[in-house]
Amino acid sequence: MLKKLLITSLVLQFFLSEFHVYCLNNTTDRKILSKPFTLLPRNTNNIKRIDQPLNKFLPSFTSTVVFEESFEGSTGFPPSGWKTINADGGGTTGPWFQGNTSVFAAYNGIGYAAANYQGANDFLIDEWLITPLLTGINSSDTLSFWHRSPDYSAWDDSIEIRISTTDTNISSFNKVVDYFKTSTTGWAQKKYPLKNFISDGANIYIAFRYLIYDGGVSGLNSDYVGIDLVQILRPQQQYDIQTALIDFPLNNSKILIGNSFEPTVTFQNVGTTTLSNTPVRLKIVSPTGSIFEDSKTINTILPQQSIQIIFNTYTIEQTGKYKLQAFTLLSNDQNRANDTLTISFTGANLLGGTYTVGAGGKFSSIKQAIDTLTENIIGNDVTLTLISSLYNEEPILIGPQSYLSDEKKIIIKPAINVSPTINITPTPLHPYGISIFGASKIIIDGANSPYPQRNLKLNVSGAYGKKGIFIGGTFNSNADSNIIRNLIIRIGADSLNNSGEFIGILLSGYNYNYKDIGNKIINCDISNHGFAGIAAQWQEGMLIEKNYIHDWNQLAGENDVYGILLDDGVTNSIIQKNKIGNLKNYTNYYWAYGIEINSGIGSNNLIANNMIYNILASGNGTLPNITRAIYSSNLSNTGDKYYYNSIYLSGTDNSSSTQSRITGFEFIGGSNIELKNNIVMNETNLPNSSGKAYCIYLSSLPNNFSSNYNNLYTSGTSGAIGFYQSNKITLDEWKDAFTPKQDSLSISVNPFFVSPALGDLHIEITSNSQINNMGIPLALIQDDIDDAPRNSQSPDIGADEFTPANKAVNVTYNPSWNLVSVPLLVSDYQKNAVFPTAISNAYSFNGNYISNSILTNGKGYWLKFPQNTTQTIGGDPLPETNVTLTRGWNLIGSIDHTIPIPINQIFDPIIYGYNQGYEIVDSIQPGKAYWLKSYKDTTITLGSTLQHKPFSIKNKIEERFNKIKISNELGYEQVLYFGEPTDEINKPIEMPPIPSEATFDVRFESNNFLEIIDSSIPIQYLPKINIRNDAQSIKICWNILESKNLKYEIIIEDSTKIQNLETENFNCANINTPLKNITIKVTFNNANLPDVYRIEQNYPNPFNSNTIIKFQLPDRSKTKISLYNILGQEIYKLIERTLEAGYHQIQIGNNITSSLGSGVYFYQIVATSEISHKTFNDVKKLLLVK
Repeated sequence: MLKKLLITSLVLQFFLSEFHVYCLNNTTDRKILSKPFTLLPRNTNNIKRIDQPLNKFLPSFTSTVVFEESFEGSTGFPPSGWKTINADGGGTTGPWFQGNTSVFAAYNGIGYAAANYQGANDFLIDEWLITPLLTGINSSDTLSFWHRSPDYSAWDDSIEIRISTTDTNISSFNKVVDYFKTSTTGWAQKKYPLKNFISDGANIYIAFRYLIYDGGVSGLNSDYVGIDLVQILRPQQQYDIQTALIDFPLNNSKILIGNSFEPTVTFQNVGTTTLSNTPVRLKIVSPTGSIFEDSKTINTILPQQSIQIIFNTYTIEQTGKYKLQAFTLLSNDQNRANDTLTISFTGANLLGGTYTVGAGGKFSSIKQAIDTLTENIIGNDVTLTLISSLYNEEPILIGPQSYLSDEKKIIIKPAINVSPTINITPTPLHPYGISIFGASKIIIDGANSPYPQRNLKLNVSGAYGKKGIFIGGTFNSNADSNIIRNLIIRIGADSLNNSGEFIGILLSGYNYNYKDIGNKIINCDISNHGFAGIAAQWQEGMLIEKNYIHDWNQLAGENDVYGILLDDGVTNSIIQKNKIGNLKNYTNYYWAYGIEINSGIGSNNLIANNMIYNILASGNGTLPNITRAIYSSNLSNTGDKYYYNSIYLSGTDNSSSTQSRITGFEFIGGSNIELKNNIVMNETNLPNSSGKAYCIYLSSLPNNFSSNYNNLYTSGTSGAIGFYQSNKITLDEWKDAFTPKQDSLSISVNPFFVSPALGDLHIEITSNSQINNMGIPLALIQDDIDDAPRNSQSPDIGADEFTPANKAVNVTYNPSWNLVSVPLLVSDYQKNAVFPTAISNAYSFNGNYISNSILTNGKGYWLKFPQNTTQTIGGDPLPETNVTLTRGWNLIGSIDHTIPIPINQIFDPIIYGYNQGYEIVDSIQPGKAYWLKSYKDTTITLGSTLQHKPFSIKNKIEERFNKIKISNELGYEQVLYFGEPTDEINKPIEMPPIPSEATFDVRFESNNFLEIIDSSIPIQYLPKINIRNDAQSIKICWNILESKNLKYEIIIEDSTKIQNLETENFNCANINTPLKNITIKVTFNNANLPDVYRIEQNYPNPFNSNTIIKFQLPDRSKTKISLYNILGQEIYKLIERTLEAGYHQIQIGNNITSSLGSGVYFYQIVATSEISHKTFNDVKKLLLVK
């Protein structure tokens, strides 16, 4: 089964109209971004006859317009006399509205009428747009209008046309003219003779009905429709001249300030009689309201003939929108509807150079800066320098820009040493943070220095924050050569039910034949909540490099998750030096992918030097889970190359399906595919299934497939080197499955990654890894993931080119006391040689503190520094070391790389570090030391021989226990915990010994870090909190979790008095006198809770607009109260959430009753106890009287 993204459906709303731009000089005009052209030659009379009618541009000369509406928006929407009806009752922006020209341009003028998917329940969309009363309409007349949806839309949008001869009630529109699917290839015309629907002299209303039965808020088969230039056409009149076309300037064009031009207009005689001495006029209204007028006379114009008039020169003197009107003044004209045409154009400045953006800058916001660029003409490269630390912006749209000559760069970049955050909350119409749509050479660079640092953060939040950054081309304008680099991007919200359209960066060309070219995504950090980190479609020559895509937070049953997805039409692109990890799904049948390539014919992509780790679909169930680190999912993929990638897969897949699998590389076919110099280490287990953890999985053997010089390594009972027609457990079995053999020079050894569980897939340089110098030189790849040069003769396998050598570890220590260790094999173990800036003796622990001048690997020490210090420790690598433990507390050291907490039956899994106060840690870091409590005398090995796993008890304590934090002004702080027992934590947790010569220490008198409350004692006092503090004051902060049974008091005793502090929620108190101790008092208060479920009759009842409903819960319960009508239909959820035991009430207010009619309603409570799991259900009746 192939689960596949339809990127096309995600970008329809971004379509933009084309911009026309002019730079004028004397008699020659040039259209920017197009071929130069010259206007029609001027003759001495400023009139040029056109021999042939302009039927390509003009209405048929055999008709006269008796009614016309082109929705220009001058009187708002709907236009005067028009009416809209929301017949489905749904939606938030409908029913019809002024069309958005960023979706598509108007057919005529600058406006059109539009409707979109704003439906009600059951997916019904029924939105009416009704004309004014049209009087004196004849049966010989014709209804004409233009319609469309976005080009190549995937939706089945439909419009119905109806006529009423009485009124605008929906039931009166009993004459159905047509029901049709809107055009998805530009504007299309519909024409309907009215002879089948009316008689001569009829007065009618016409309705345009956006009608969809399977659309609605889900957007299933509905998206967006437009209507423009609605006309009633009548057969040709005797005297009728129309303003047919404004030739110059074009509608929505731009002209530089200071330039002059000659307005040019085409007029056409659409009547049956030759006309003489016909006056015509032109009027231009400037942005400030000043008016330019010019009149001409057409000496003679024959029937069907068109005449082009050149008016007097006009000079652009200011920026902004100009309005140009051309009209005829024939006194006996029998059809005034076609006399006037109106367009707009823009007076623009020439821009270029550097502009500051932010408080006190040239522009106050990024959006303002971009809008200003879009409204003007760009002559040179533009740099927008971000000078503020925070920008709260609307969605930022960067559309096609206007250039004086060739395209210029637009660079958005922080000022030196400024690290901005951009917060954007998208909307339904603009579901992105930044959209680069039809624009090229846009560079967003987050570095605030010459170095590739990620100093710019983009937060795109909320239910509509679906795209962090969108890059896409249009039919008229590609999005080419754009660069996004050095950004931190966070999208989505963990409270969503589905993140299927949430993508950090989405690139989508217009279609396969109109690809975007040369876009680059470099060195971005992308995470939070969503479907894919980077997704791309219809791209040529794209570069995705050095990005860190990680930690997608999936809720239950949301969607598959991808690091990088290359969909249809991504060709000749490079995906290299990316780090992709911690992409996990925990719900059965929801899958996880590191990189997927679905490009198709001519893909020819390079996937190289990537590190991929901790990709896992693990949900418990009977359906298959599938995990793929790198997946080629298209039978037509051709010429793709997979070089020097490092893959580490681990964990447990809990599915019981035999189809479940975890694969390093997987191919369903293709041709001319190469795998060389890759590492796959797959340690995943499938305990409930016969499924396997593979290095390579071939559903079908690609034509001309070549795999060699790889390291393919699996461990555990679920491991298999490969699958081709059947499982191949060993490397030899895999080699022998092919003729000629594949992977004949590949190996299967532990590569010795530095810290694979934490995503560091560099090679441990002291491990004697057998992958050293085992690769083959590849001309396309000259360096590794860190830009280190490859060995030109015998490169290493995998993303890391390494040289076994000495190491250096950099460790940061706080001022005053620290726990330290020696993480390397050093030449001189004297304390002063290893830690030359320390100012105290080094103290180890063996039941008591012992002063040491000579240090040892594996041991930990207390050591004091005068200030914040970064210490460089040099020496030979120490990948593992033996540590001798005695029964009780031990101060242990570290090794040369970070490792997760070791798990062993002979010591407590809770390990403490020290960071100006004791804290539980989840890893052991080089150069630090840690407290560990052993149950007996023994020896352990820190490093490869111990089982390790990610730590969870630290988070469980934070989530489930109250905490009190005590700190002083010197930066020291200690957090202690207390609360009722849980299934995992049901006894106190002890603290390590008091620090040697420490000036600050806080702990319960019992020497515990966490205290458990005894529920059998109604009122009890926890052990006192003892404080050692040499500072002048103490700050106490507490966070009390909500409890139905317990009340807490914090009792503080200082040198003068005793005071009790309220403990609701989170609070802090400053104590400026020496403290004796702190005591926490616990009181059980069950007696005040109800013993049964009950919901009361609302009061008052009957009621007019407001009433109260009271109810009681004896247990913490999942509670839902809903309001129903007399038919039993739920019309409003009054509350739906988990509530604590106690007495509650809710109000039905005017915000609900204002939409209800008088009558009888019912309210129902359904409450399920989280203790007994029994459900209480009751219904009561209420009466609303208005």
